[in-house]
Amino acid sequence: MEASTAPTPKSVKHRLLTTATLAGLVGVGYLGHHTGWSFSSQHAHAAPSESHAEPAASLAEKAGPPAAGTAVPNSNLIEFPSVESVRKSGVTTVPLETRAIAELVPATAVVTYDDRQLSRISTKVSGTVYSVQKRSGNAVKKGDLLAVVESLEIGRLKAEFLNNLAFSETRAETLKLLQDASASLPISRVREAELQAREANIRLANAEQTLINLGVPIRAADFKPLSDEQRAEKIHFLGFPETMTSEFNRETATTNLVAIVSPFDGIVISRNASVGEWTEPQQMLFEVADVRNMWLKLDVRKEDAARIRLGQPIVFRPDGMDEEIKCHVSWISTEVNQETRTLQVRADVENPLIADNQNGFEQRLLRANTFGEARIQVRANPSAQVVLQECVQTDTDEDLLFIKQNDFSFQAIPVELGVSDGEYVEVLGELEPGISVAHKGSHVLKSQMVLNRLSAGE
Repeated sequence: MEASTAPTPKSVKHRLLTTATLAGLVGVGYLGHHTGWSFSSQHAHAAPSESHAEPAASLAEKAGPPAAGTAVPNSNLIEFPSVESVRKSGVTTVPLETRAIAELVPATAVVTYDDRQLSRISTKVSGTVYSVQKRSGNAVKKGDLLAVVESLEIGRLKAEFLNNLAFSETRAETLKLLQDASASLPISRVREAELQAREANIRLANAEQTLINLGVPIRAADFKPLSDEQRAEKIHFLGFPETMTSEFNRETATTNLVAIVSPFDGIVISRNASVGEWTEPQQMLFEVADVRNMWLKLDVRKEDAARIRLGQPIVFRPDGMDEEIKCHVSWISTEVNQETRTLQVRADVENPLIADNQNGFEQRLLRANTFGEARIQVRANPSAQVVLQECVQTDTDEDLLFIKQNDFSFQAIPVELGVSDGEYVEVLGELEPGISVAHKGSHVLKSQMVLNRLSAGE
């Protein structure tokens, strides 16, 4: 049995759409022929006045010869009968320019603190908050006092350190005496003294390291030349700045105090400490960040991920601001976010200072958690031939430009396009600099070109 040759519904629909498209193009050409291409954007929607309310047949008689492209051998050449008909068609031109152009990949971005310069500070030993020296917004330097905590454990460890220091010195003195008299003593007695001296030194080192681990900057060597009274005075306020110790009554102030200090220069961005409250090592008291440098985190579409490279320039505009921040790609994630299907990219950003440090405060432009739009430059040409994107028309799989030949004719030429920034597009190949290209109304020229081909049976 022979297969049925009846057209399927899908093929019938496709033929109808093709026929309708061709009919529309023919209609545009016909209208242009019989109106002298007078349907410019200025008059397209204007209501006709009484003086212009003539029958269509009368207008056709007055139109004279066709306005464009009537049966010329080259269907890509669009000719108008006069300069006036070009004006009526609404076709305008712009020059082919030479300028720098860059291809940009858009991305959403957010400002965050640099994790390397963000510290959540807590006490390393349980105790009571004795005093608070800084508040949110204060600028601090490395080592500046943030708060003071009173801890019985600190007092006990300080006393233990002094005890071990004295014990170590006693054992060292005993060993020296025995070594001086070693000729008249059993060798075992000297060996025993050496062992005891070493044990005392180890206990002193352990006491020293324990205090260091809890935030007390202590060195046994600094205490050895001092008398007992001087040692007690020194360890009393060890780790506190001189300006702070003058505020304490040295006779009545407890030795249980430990200083909480800033680990680097920055800003106190949060405070969770109040005088008299109990605090534990797991409780954050302060958060300090160096806001001179921030991170910019970008979410790049998966489709653009393969084009991102380290070092590529970035321009970031925060929401609600006119300023543009320039930086470069410094890190690219090794994975795509499974939920958002985006690639995370990061840049180090210098945060501009907009107000000097006054009364312990300073203000910078970028703030953490500020969102904005970023553009990553993935390709650039510093001296490219470019036209406005609107100049380009597409015919099947070719990009076309309509080049002005003279005051009333245009030639369609296929072109290869390069970098585009959304407004301008690079035209590859060799074209004469400064030539005029159809801009507004270039779609009219394309319609006439298609009509020419239909008339020529192409």
